[in-house]
Amino acid sequence: MIRSRFDGGGGGGGSLAGCEVTVCGRLLALSRTEAARLCAERGARLVAVPRPSTRVAVVVDRDSAGARRVERLRAEGHPIAAIDEAAFLRLLGVAVDLDRLFSIDQLAGAAGVPARTVREWVKHGFLQPTRTIRRLALFDFKQLACARDLAALRRDGVKPARLRRALRQLARWHRGGDSLAAALAGLMQGDDLLVRLPDGRLAEPSGQLRLQFDLPASRAPVVHLRRQALDPVEAFERALAAEEAGDHAAALEGYEAALAGLGREPEILFNAGNALFALGRPADAAAYFLEAVQGDAEFAQAWNNLGNALVELGRIEYGVLAYRKALAIEPDYADAHFNLGEALHRSGAADAAREHFEAYLRRDAFSRWAARARARLREGSSVS
Repeated sequence: MIRSRFDGGGGGGGSLAGCEVTVCGRLLALSRTEAARLCAERGARLVAVPRPSTRVAVVVDRDSAGARRVERLRAEGHPIAAIDEAAFLRLLGVAVDLDRLFSIDQLAGAAGVPARTVREWVKHGFLQPTRTIRRLALFDFKQLACARDLAALRRDGVKPARLRRALRQLARWHRGGDSLAAALAGLMQGDDLLVRLPDGRLAEPSGQLRLQFDLPASRAPVVHLRRQALDPVEAFERALAAEEAGDHAAALEGYEAALAGLGREPEILFNAGNALFALGRPADAAAYFLEAVQGDAEFAQAWNNLGNALVELGRIEYGVLAYRKALAIEPDYADAHFNLGEALHRSGAADAAREHFEAYLRRDAFSRWAARARARLREGSSVS
């Protein structure tokens, strides 16, 4: 990804005012909701997926589907400025030092494993966060090296139980205060435990050196979409185009291909859930939205759409909970206010519904749903 200088909307010297902004990857210092709020305060709009109308792309993960799409849009001539998170934070007026730190998503990308695998390693103590910012675990270069070694063990079929035993052995072998995560700069070959020396060579605990051979890197996965061999990023891009064109079946096929090749990224799961919902499959959509929020608990849009799917399935009480979760994350989320009002109205809670219809109209008084919100308020008034 080629970084480019951003001069702001209308040559405003670095102002985000009037710009559509997207984030490629997961921000280290801010949640999605915080970033959206700060953008809105500066007259900008944060969108989930890069589009031709996007003017600023914050590239956190260069290998993400969003970053690849930004590259494609820029090559087509769309004036999208690609900046890093530090520059984005400066534009937002946020002061956080992120130098030489990596998120779980970045560790996963560097190690070539799903983010959920890295979270499991943290849970088991194989990796230890160097720093935590707003509940976000961050790791240094030493932890990044450990993650790569763990990924190599995983590819060799080493189970977590064996890794835990290896940790205990390495902790005894590494005397002098090294952390367990640092000690796990070792590898196992077969039933042997090998330790990586500071110069990069491998040795048995006895000190006997072992030769190491480099294996050729495996090719990137190739998926098939409508009888055409595509890489996962191209499948994702075609899915976005299909969704924009209203071809939800083709969009779903592309998103499934992207999920197979890029991993269970919350935003791809979210898009696939939307396609499933549009195809009249609310149960399957709910499963995808649920997996999206499990991967990113602050994904307000996914919580809202999970509520829609649950209400469609007749589980209004659970839909209400999902909408409330979306609003707890993003209190100014107009669509969630409307949807919660509708769900409460259907369940007979007219007074509670009124609160959310009024909140919706304060935030979006001229949409096509505003008339229905006003009608619901009149219905409530006539009943009382």
